[in-house]
Amino acid sequence: MKNLLKADFFRLCKDKSALVGLIITAALSIVSVVLMYVVFYLILEIPPGALDGSDSIPGIPVLTGEYFMKSVFQSSNNAGIVLAIVIGMIATKDFSFNTIRQKTIHGHSRTNIYLSQFITIVVYAAVVMIINAVISLALGSIFFGYSASGFEASDLLYIVYSFGMGLLMYTVIISLVLMISFLVKSTGITIVIVIGLSFLLSMVYSILVMTGGSNDIVQFFLNLLPDQHFAWYLSNHWMASKELIYSLAMSTLYIVLFTTLGITMFNRTDIK
Repeated sequence: MKNLLKADFFRLCKDKSALVGLIITAALSIVSVVLMYVVFYLILEIPPGALDGSDSIPGIPVLTGEYFMKSVFQSSNNAGIVLAIVIGMIATKDFSFNTIRQKTIHGHSRTNIYLSQFITIVVYAAVVMIINAVISLALGSIFFGYSASGFEASDLLYIVYSFGMGLLMYTVIISLVLMISFLVKSTGITIVIVIGLSFLLSMVYSILVMTGGSNDIVQFFLNLLPDQHFAWYLSNHWMASKELIYSLAMSTLYIVLFTTLGITMFNRTDIK
């Protein structure tokens, strides 16, 4: 396992698509903050208090450095979708270059091969996400302010919490993309499925949100969706205890479920 991890990290460092993914997501994070500033402040001339939450206007989002930092971890965010696509590209390269077969020939178990790939990609995604979160936090705070109450020493702990919860929630997406990649073994098909699923899940979530408030059954299924957990995370400074525990439990469950399914299917698949 140790040798597998070394080899996977070495190939990742040499992979140009990993660097391109970092550059594109960072550029999207920068453009997102700047574009919001141009649209709301310079074009629409919205008063600053309407954006930082101190004097909010209905229909106008509360835009702060804190908001932009947390929004980076959203899977339906531009950077989130791009990173998911890059992860699919990285994961399927082992099949494209027949590296998987070489690993099995050298005596590595398929379970260890899968887990090594999972760990490598999670570390890569964590680095990319944290860099993007820091960029968004810095630029968002410069253009819109950190928050309506300003930055305090206790917010350092809050930032660590935000990074941790955001990464855990995005790891659900990583485990799903990796499972798909090992199932289809094709970069093109994986990208199509990832984009399609992203739009489908967002659409399903939007539909359930519009009907969930008045129906307990629909609300139950709504609460199962990762998008709902992220909505709790994004809309609250600190998540309520019940929502925090539920999100932690469901995110962990999804990661274990997708990883277990991925390993099981990979162990039963022929490698050509």
